[in-house]
Amino acid sequence: MVKSSAETAGERTPRVLLFYPNIDSNWERIRTGDDLHRPSSGLQYVMAILKRHGYGFGFIDQVIEEKNHHDVLTEIEKQGFEIVGIHANVLTRYGVCRLIQKIKAQTAAKVMIGGPGAIEPRPYVEAGADAVLIGEAEGRLIELIEALHRGKPLGDLAGLCFRDQNGEVIVTPPAPPIEDLDQLPFPHRIPQLARYYGEPMNPLQKGIYTAIIASRGCPFDCTFCSSHLVWGKRVRWRSVDNVLAEMTAARQEWPDTYFSFLDDTFGPNIGWVREFCEKLAAKKWSNLWGCILHPSSFGSQRAEILSLMAKAGCRVISYGAQSASPDILVNIHRQPKEPEMLADALAICRQNGILTIVTYIYGLPGETHQTMAANLDFVLRHRPNLADFHPLYIIPKTRIAEEYPDGKVTALTEEQIEQACAKAFRTFYSRPGVIWNLFRLTLKNNPRYFLKGFIALKMLIRQMRQAKDRRTGKALRAPEKF
Repeated sequence: MVKSSAETAGERTPRVLLFYPNIDSNWERIRTGDDLHRPSSGLQYVMAILKRHGYGFGFIDQVIEEKNHHDVLTEIEKQGFEIVGIHANVLTRYGVCRLIQKIKAQTAAKVMIGGPGAIEPRPYVEAGADAVLIGEAEGRLIELIEALHRGKPLGDLAGLCFRDQNGEVIVTPPAPPIEDLDQLPFPHRIPQLARYYGEPMNPLQKGIYTAIIASRGCPFDCTFCSSHLVWGKRVRWRSVDNVLAEMTAARQEWPDTYFSFLDDTFGPNIGWVREFCEKLAAKKWSNLWGCILHPSSFGSQRAEILSLMAKAGCRVISYGAQSASPDILVNIHRQPKEPEMLADALAICRQNGILTIVTYIYGLPGETHQTMAANLDFVLRHRPNLADFHPLYIIPKTRIAEEYPDGKVTALTEEQIEQACAKAFRTFYSRPGVIWNLFRLTLKNNPRYFLKGFIALKMLIRQMRQAKDRRTGKALRAPEKF
């Protein structure tokens, strides 16, 4: 495990410490699988901006380094960081707020908050944060740092939440989106941490894991999702050549890198995907890659495009199915025929040797025991390689949060939903056919994965332990306040 990841990018002051927190340990109910070890692409872009402008910075990834709040405070004092930037999301809010309080009480550092959790900025400001950047940070980051460092007023900065001199919480008008994503520097990836990142449930991942984003935004309008609140309602794409240039740079550092595209959905622009696959295939790289698709991706051209993707090295696709019930899909502003589309996509992927992952959210509007059972029935019939079942978490300010302000989305209890998730997980991963297909794919594409242990077995054991904790009343719940 890396002991310290502090890096100096230059001599310009103030020096900035960036912190990527782990999920609150009390959030047991959302930990249905093994811990994610994906890097923060957002903070990698922030580091690249700081490096471009010559600022010194340090970086702590708590998921990897397992440093506690005391360690963070020690780093601030020891290294003389004047500004601390913390990544926030809805699952780290309570821990982040506690850390803000400690930093403000025990150091002189200024605290700025960013990330998807910034769509609800008030809790962080009330905890003591000096500023919360709402939306994309790259275009306003340097101006904010200079304002905090020099004690200048913040009211002229767009997309910001802070307290004014009278103690009032102020939210400035939204910042415009960054139109030309090609002008952004490539994300700064720290070599010392690179080997610790990856997707534990991806048996085809070889070499160093590199997260990459080709676009920002999502064309769909799912009621549970906060993408529009973070990126806006329009998809903005990087050019194919710009994405390939970033991949080339990563390969020069790590020739065996595995690329994981973390776009909300990779497939809305068929022309872009076609150009990307044709140019990537022409390079004849041996690198594999994966992405996230919507069940409706590519429509009538699905077979052609998925075949192109496979020829270009795509070996893993994650589909956000969310539900197999047409009625529930309509309730969340999805298409009722998506299960049919997904069944077709899974069959085509299987023909092209692409490993598939299907994810479901339990507890959506209209959920019943029958609809949850239908989700399990779908994956057993249509045989994706991997499946994930997790409870709904209502993200503040999303449409589903506005429609159900009391949080009671379904007549089912939280315990019933959690038990259904655990049952689906155990049933799916105990099927001999699922185990055999995973074994066969892994043996063919990445036999060294077996050295990492049987990840699915570890997840199954975790589910069994969680089920026991629920029966005995030991299961942890989300804290009500920080």
